[in-house]
Amino acid sequence: MIDWGERILCILLSLCILGNALLVRRIVRAWAFPAVLFALAWFAYTIIPLVCFPSAHVYPAAMLYILGATVAVSAASMSTWKTAFATSAIIKAPYRDYYSDRFFLVLFFIGFALSVACLLMNSIVQGISLTQLFTNINDSAAEYAGRRYGYDISSNIYQQSGTVLAYFCAGLGGLIVLSQRNHYMKWGVAISALFPSIFVMISQSAKGMLFLSAAIFLGGILSDRIQHNKTSLFSKRAIPAAIVGLVVTISLVTVSFLSRGMSSVADRDLIDALAPYWASYTSGHLFAFSDWFGNYIGEASAQSYDDPGLTQGFYTFMSIFKLFGDDRYVPNGVYSEYLSIPPYIQTNIYTSFRGMIHDFGLAGSLICIASLSFFAHKAFRSMLISSKPSFSVAAFIFSTAFIYQSFLISSLTWTTLPIGIFLVGIVLYITRFKLNYQAM
Repeated sequence: MIDWGERILCILLSLCILGNALLVRRIVRAWAFPAVLFALAWFAYTIIPLVCFPSAHVYPAAMLYILGATVAVSAASMSTWKTAFATSAIIKAPYRDYYSDRFFLVLFFIGFALSVACLLMNSIVQGISLTQLFTNINDSAAEYAGRRYGYDISSNIYQQSGTVLAYFCAGLGGLIVLSQRNHYMKWGVAISALFPSIFVMISQSAKGMLFLSAAIFLGGILSDRIQHNKTSLFSKRAIPAAIVGLVVTISLVTVSFLSRGMSSVADRDLIDALAPYWASYTSGHLFAFSDWFGNYIGEASAQSYDDPGLTQGFYTFMSIFKLFGDDRYVPNGVYSEYLSIPPYIQTNIYTSFRGMIHDFGLAGSLICIASLSFFAHKAFRSMLISSKPSFSVAAFIFSTAFIYQSFLISSLTWTTLPIGIFLVGIVLYITRFKLNYQAM
């Protein structure tokens, strides 16, 4: 039975998250602002599940925590931004075409070629021949996915390098795509920027990399627009391309679902068979976090959950812990519990908030996210007041990826993402150094 009182309260809390985004946007007069992006993302991440699946239970306390997290991010961003944006308009004016330098385009396509080559080599290392890959990609994807869930994938330098370069291409591609004057070159850069992640999705039945790469790509586009002193999220001319991209993405993800062995389903059953996949991937995170949060605060839950105690940053900064030799066991999906809500939801996605709460407790997690927000906005300010920004751009792109991925897990869980975006910062720094030397 649906508790409409609870559900209406949860929807109102979701609308408060949207109100937070609109309030911050009104204060800073910019949509392309980390705190605004975070609140907008979490409005979408909450309102869609709440409206589409009213029978799946959500604790208002869990929604209140998420609202608190968005408020913490916004509070840590508050400063005098009017001067920073005014300075940006002046100092960037002579360098609006900074990302049109041909050096960027050359490095982008080199990175693209190396990424695809590494991903192909990874398939060979995993025992999937190129002939098998190109003649029967559905079976190859199903085999790869089965071996991944069976912990039978061999980690290797090609896999890691291909992933790092895929994120590098997505970030750099987003920065340079709008600077291409040729219409076909724009599409070529856009497709190439996302192609490595599309290849991974089709050949390995792994969808997360595509959406993460798209978020990184968007971060690059927003960085380029800020270089032109434009702080809206997109222009009217971009709407048709965005619609085309959305349709293509939905089609490709559906094909990836089919590669899991669903192609034998009769046409009349296809929608019913696909519905659980789409429902779980778009909405499962909220119900899973709510159920875990209820268990954490002592309320009833659908299942029991592991309680590792305060882990002092391990789940939020796992890649750093691993770098310094921490070898504690972590399942493939980070958490071993699967929440099942018939007939559609089955997921082990518990959002980045679960890890933060494990690490620092309820109050400590809000302090942690406020601290991360403070440093992200410091980097954003640095990007605004620099005529030819480099590592601050990489930090903003990473912030965009972090915001997108927050409904899944912390973006610092693995090293490949920060390294890939750090490479973008290195390329920007080298180019700035080169331009400064030429101007001497």
